[in-house]
Amino acid sequence: MLNKTILRNKQTYAKYNRFRKDVFARLAPRDSDVILNLLPWLLSVNDPACPGYVERLRQTIRLYGIEEDRELLKKEPSFKSRFGIRKEDSLLKHAPDARIIQGLYTIGSVGTIAQTSQSDCDIWICIDRKDFDDAAMRQLTQKVNLIKDWLDKNLRMPVFFFICDIDDIRNCQFGSIDFESCGSAQKNVMKEEFYRTCIHLGGRIPF
Repeated sequence: MLNKTILRNKQTYAKYNRFRKDVFARLAPRDSDVILNLLPWLLSVNDPACPGYVERLRQTIRLYGIEEDRELLKKEPSFKSRFGIRKEDSLLKHAPDARIIQGLYTIGSVGTIAQTSQSDCDIWICIDRKDFDDAAMRQLTQKVNLIKDWLDKNLRMPVFFFICDIDDIRNCQFGSIDFESCGSAQKNVMKEEFYRTCIHLGGRIPF
């Protein structure tokens, strides 16, 4: 019974997520294509021709399950063509020792009736911090910053990234927000906003 409930909820979530993506695509077709499709790919490849290239990357960085995303794999030839990459094989080959990004999500008004031409796009990059030593964390941050620099030059919509530890999210720990400054209520509001407004761009689905 529990398995059936989880499966039904997953299907409902996926349907709603597709609806939100469609709304985003209608309201900002050019920017949404980059955020919904190109961004997960850029975070998972490391080619000198691509935004986000980190020289001497110690270990591959991958978004969880991206090698099995059929829709994204169909789009990959156009991504490679965009950056002048002539390699025929996919750049998303499985790497057993990769550093895994657990999930990639928008949070806020994007993909809702509240989205306007002035809306920005906040994106959570969720990781298990225990999987990233200090050196890997620096390289992930470097990669994200390089991608943001490229987005700032090529998108109308301002994009902001937040690298979040999944344990911190579970425990409602959000950076400078703490019990002393605003109490536990605002922490829970932040978590509630994430579950209520997020668009799943790739990786694991929130449970």
